[in-house]
Parts: sequence; C-alpha cells; structure tokens
Amino acid sequence: MSLKGKTAFITGATGGIGIPLIRLLDDEGVQIQTYDQEISGDLLCNLNEVALGLKHNTPDILINLAGINQFSVCESQDYRHLIDLNLLAPIVLAQAVIPGMKAKGNGHIVNIGSMVAEIPMPFLSGYVASKAGLKGFSESIRREVSNDGILVTHINPRAVRTEMNRGAMAEFNSKTHASQDSPEWVAKQIFNAIRSGTERKSLGRPERLFALIHALLPKLMDKAMKNQRKVALQVLSPTNNP
Repeated sequence: MSLKGKTAFITGATGGIGIPLIRLLDDEGVQIQTYDQEISGDLLCNLNEVALGLKHNTPDILINLAGINQFSVCESQDYRHLIDLNLLAPIVLAQAVIPGMKAKGNGHIVNIGSMVAEIPMPFLSGYVASKAGLKGFSESIRREVSNDGILVTHINPRAVRTEMNRGAMAEFNSKTHASQDSPEWVAKQIFNAIRSGTERKSLGRPERLFALIHALLPKLMDKAMKNQRKVALQVLSPTNNP
C-alpha cells in the first residue's frame, strides 16, 4: 500500500523509536504532524485539546507511540499516570479520529503495545495492565470499524534500547539476558506493518513462543518467572541502589 501523500499524526515522536519512524515515513512521502512534548507540554494536560484538533482535522493515520514504564514494586507505582498515558490517551485520540475516518471511508489507527501484555512480568504491573488494556481496545475497535474502511494495527515490541529502558530496567534486562532490539529496527517493523496494513504483529520469536506457553500453560510460566523475580528483587534492593 502506497503511503505517498498520506497524512499522519504521531505521539511520542521525539522518543527513541519515534525519530527513526518519522524518518521512514517522511522518506515515503507521508505528511507528518507530531505532538512535541518539549514545545507543547505534557500530552495528558492537553489531551482534550489535541483530540479536538484531530476531530476537526483528521489524519489518514494515527500512530499512538507515546508511553512510559515503571519498574518497581506494585505499591510504589504511579498507576494513574501509567494507565492515563499508555491506555487512556490512545483511546481518547482514537475516539477523536474515528468519526472523520468513517466519513472519508478510510483510515488507519496504529497502537504500539508491548510483549509484556502477552507475558506479564513481575514489577511492571502498571505497564503490563496498561498495555494489556491497549491490546484489548485495539482488538475490539478493529472488529467494530472493519466495515468502515478503517484499519487497526496493534504491534507488540519486546525490550527496546531506548531511554525508557535505562537504569534498573537495563540492569535487569542485562542480568536476565533479555533480548533487546535497536529502536531503528523496531521503527522499521512498525513502518512495514503500516505500509502492508498488518493487523497484529509481535516482535521476537522466543517471546512469541513464551506468550504461547503463558496462554496454554500459565503454571509453567509461573515457575519460569521465579528467577526473573529473584533478579528483579536484587536490582531493586536499596543496598544495590544507594
């Protein structure tokens, strides 16, 4: 599917994945509009205003890329912030563009999830909950708007070498030998999924296998996660982070 001349609105455009993705879309001839947090402020503070703008000037493609994680014990996580940015914001923006896309008879909503929605990791409960919710939302609206000419793509990256995965998260990934992809490679996979109209895409062959095991044999995955839990507790221990 040719993207030349299409319009796209992207959140999280200045992040590790956003920058190379914009470059790929621009090279393809896509007219890009982004939400720049450094210029416009916190997306959540301006969410209703952004949604209103998209409702009146609906792009051909909406890419919900903005997101955060928090690697810590559940009782210290800021669930409201995690869920508001990772789940509520994509929902509100999708609601804003769907009427215009229906009127045009075409459109494309792209939601960036995470493999942890398929393989729930301990100490990422808020992130897991928000990304699992985003997957469910994506599947539901895909079935709702499929006859209106609107595509819905949901992509699950695994760990990516970005600012979001620095610090304790990076230490945990290193100690557990977790596979980590470059943001440029992940951006290319997202771009290819947009161009081909792929509905679902999960990145990482081992992770796809683990997701299947979790779905069919969750008790087995519980046992496999015990070492991850042990390593996470070591990484998060106050003695390890003076």
